[in-house]
Amino acid sequence: MNLTASTIVLRPRSVAEMLDLTCRLTFSQSLGIYLRIAGLTLLPLYVAMLALKYAVGLDWLAIWLIALPLAVWVEGAFTIAASRILFGEKPTARAVMRLFGKRIWSYTGAMLIKTFYLALGAAMCGIGVFITWPNGVLVPEASLLEGASATEAWPRSKRLVTQRANDSVAALFALMASQLGFAVGFEVLGQSLLDDILQLGHPFGEIWKEGGTPFALLGLFLAAPFAATARFLHYIDTRTRADGWDIQVKLMALLAKQENAA
Repeated sequence: MNLTASTIVLRPRSVAEMLDLTCRLTFSQSLGIYLRIAGLTLLPLYVAMLALKYAVGLDWLAIWLIALPLAVWVEGAFTIAASRILFGEKPTARAVMRLFGKRIWSYTGAMLIKTFYLALGAAMCGIGVFITWPNGVLVPEASLLEGASATEAWPRSKRLVTQRANDSVAALFALMASQLGFAVGFEVLGQSLLDDILQLGHPFGEIWKEGGTPFALLGLFLAAPFAATARFLHYIDTRTRADGWDIQVKLMALLAKQENAA
């Protein structure tokens, strides 16, 4: 990554500042390419989930158990897009998908290993998953951006997280809250549109009664770009603190100014 080409100021940020910046980046600067990537990834997955529900007849619990890992996995494409956009590039959706495809097997392996550790933590102790879970927050970045192998991504993420454990836990809960917020928000929006505006009632049921609806499922998938951007910004903040990226940029700027003066 070319630090001097960063479109954001490299400096330590709180989790709240990270979320504020995520909103601005997701819904303005990156919106166009995110929509195109969503059309290539999220839309087919969403249609497949609806087919499993209404054509195959799976219950909503099974749908959520399939959809949630897929929604987390597909965030990888948006992670790559965010990394390119925030460091001065203007990638196309196809270019991002090609890069994602090159890392897809190693990335998938890393995510499976992450799932194994989470399951192991949950099996050993009910709250153990909340101890192991933060260690894997940056597994996607370690795999996709640092080129770590499937087996190296978890240890790399753990080393980064250990340097600021409290902030990593806060970031993890922020990511979980964003997924829940998108799901609930789209549920409320969709139901209001059908019932209050179109006067159609609740043809798909309500999540509080059925356990799920197409609206909440859509919200879960659409949370992927936001969650990926927030996690990437947390990764940037972690690396900035660990490697002094903000100091490096200032030193390079001073050196360039001195060279120009000379």
